[in-house]
Amino acid sequence: MITQLQQDIAEFLIGTCKAECDAVHAFEEHDVTDEDVLDAIIATEIDLCALCGWWHEGFELEVVDDDLVCDECRAEQGEDE
Repeated sequence: MITQLQQDIAEFLIGTCKAECDAVHAFEEHDVTDEDVLDAIIATEIDLCALCGWWHEGFELEVVDDDLVCDECRAEQGEDE
């Protein structure tokens, strides 16, 4: 079960290229640790695009050459080929 804090952390990261430590600092009033952020990432199934470094929901990423890649980067790769 996903907690509200985990959902809030995921929403803070999705659509950005912020680092996990940025989430720790943003939620410091909740005594969030690196492990809490990692737990939120796993629980909410978000991940980084290997090419652009932006956070996305897992279903928005596709495996390309063993890396998770977002739609926009896949489209750009297709244009480059």
